[in-house]
Amino acid sequence: MLASEIQDKTADDVAAYYPVFKKKWKELAEYPRIKARIEEGENKRNKRSNLEALLAKKIASVRYPMQELELNYPTTKGKVYSEEEDRYLLCRLNHYGMQAEDVYERIKKDITEFPVFRFDWFFKSRSPQELQRRCNTLLGMIEKETEGKQAEEVKPKGQKGKVRAASYIHVMSWD
Repeated sequence: MLASEIQDKTADDVAAYYPVFKKKWKELAEYPRIKARIEEGENKRNKRSNLEALLAKKIASVRYPMQELELNYPTTKGKVYSEEEDRYLLCRLNHYGMQAEDVYERIKKDITEFPVFRFDWFFKSRSPQELQRRCNTLLGMIEKETEGKQAEEVKPKGQKGKVRAASYIHVMSWD
């Protein structure tokens, strides 16, 4: 897995180098920068796998996601994508997985072949990058919705208003 991320080294080179690196990396002059990059990469991977789990849970929460999936949109003006298009994007993203290399190209191809969108020129003309941005927006909505539900569960009964962030973080650290 590590070798696939390093372009100029073979898997054998990485396998031979990694144990030595693991033992001595704290001695390197660039240790703080390397440590920060590693932590940044781990945080990014954890966030992506968390989003993937949230998406799978959301899709699994209904029997027929293309008809029943509820999306809690923030109050925004000029919503361009329809609910049906958004549901389709989330279902296809869940189907292929966020780890797939060409996931948005595959989704674009699926859109052009799906009969429901035969005359939906707006949706069919979106580029893979635009589809990726829309999926990221939808995943952000799902993440906020989940955080809101967790905050509601944490809030003691009878308390009104917002949960203070410090108490929310404190309770979440127990999990």
